[in-house]
Amino acid sequence: MVIVAVVGYAYWDKQHAEDRAYQQLQELTQKPADMTKQGGLPTFKAGEFNPDAPSVDLYVDYFCPDCADLDRVLSLTLKKLADARQINLYLHPVNFLDAKTKNHYSTRAAGVAAYISSHEPDKLLDFTMAMYADNFMPSSKNGKDITDRQLTDLAIKAGVSKQVASAATNGTYTDYVQKATKYTLLRKDLFVDVHGEHRFSSPTIAINGTMWKYRAMQKLENVSPALVQVIGLRQQDVGNPQVMPSIGAHGQVRAMAKQYL
Repeated sequence: MVIVAVVGYAYWDKQHAEDRAYQQLQELTQKPADMTKQGGLPTFKAGEFNPDAPSVDLYVDYFCPDCADLDRVLSLTLKKLADARQINLYLHPVNFLDAKTKNHYSTRAAGVAAYISSHEPDKLLDFTMAMYADNFMPSSKNGKDITDRQLTDLAIKAGVSKQVASAATNGTYTDYVQKATKYTLLRKDLFVDVHGEHRFSSPTIAINGTMWKYRAMQKLENVSPALVQVIGLRQQDVGNPQVMPSIGAHGQVRAMAKQYL
């Protein structure tokens, strides 16, 4: 009976881990400004939320090479859509690759992103694009050791004010990074099959709250035009604030055109 009880509790504990992680995220004492319930960081200023636009959530680890590859083919389109308020773009920086980095790079970088979002959110996407540049991003191959000063300097080059950039590395949002990552890694709605495992993997894109299975595409360069298509927008209307994606704020993504598969 004791064995049955222990097994039963372990099963219950596993089933409720996601709920507990979510609750812990809500109970943070130091939350980034305007953080979503799921831990997303807005890339737009307060008051610029467009209730008629779809939400796009981008989950990345700043040490993730696949995230860098995706950024290089998608970021300019995301920026045009976000600047025109055709989408409400949220960034979810996670640190699950931290153990593979030097000096907790994933955690530190995500903390800087959270600080920027809290003070100058419209600079967050520019900062992220700069972080993934070939000449900056550390990797397991190049063995770079990025200092806080380098993160600060990069943020300033990306358009962040000197005052905000200088304070962004102070660890204010380390607890947020830990709890947001824990919750994200437990979210079953974000799981994908990776080498025989069903789990979270970065980068991940969700549109209107549902994971977009862009990995079905054969060519990564198709992600940008495919994203525009599945939210119901024509390529020529990207960046035009007078034209909104047809799926709106609550609709499901459209079926991906065969040309992108």
